[in-house]
Amino acid sequence: MATDTSTGPSSAGTSSGATEVTFPVTGMTCASCVRRIEKRLGKVEGVDAVSVNLATEKARVVYDPSVVSFSDLTSAVEKAGYGVGELDAVSAGAAPAGARWGRAPWSESMRRRAPQPPTQQYRTR
Repeated sequence: MATDTSTGPSSAGTSSGATEVTFPVTGMTCASCVRRIEKRLGKVEGVDAVSVNLATEKARVVYDPSVVSFSDLTSAVEKAGYGVGELDAVSAGAAPAGARWGRAPWSESMRRRAPQPPTQQYRTR
């Protein structure tokens, strides 16, 4: 299993014109699930490297976009019996056409607020 959690396509050193994408995979429960997805994605023509992480539930694929599309990768995962989750905004902003879009991970509603000092009503007597 890989620990690389980078997202979105980028240049990769395995072949010229290669694209790297990381996307969420749902339905995995054990190492056998990881291996099954890695084998299925590895059989897709144009895929150079695959790593699936059970803990983060993400698949990282390096592929040649002139040979295979992102939708081919997601359909390979679905044919293996697993789901493909929605990409977050970081992934989706740079993801290839046809990628699933999610909401921004740091929207106003999700930001953590600084802890506030206790109010007068909670003083001990």
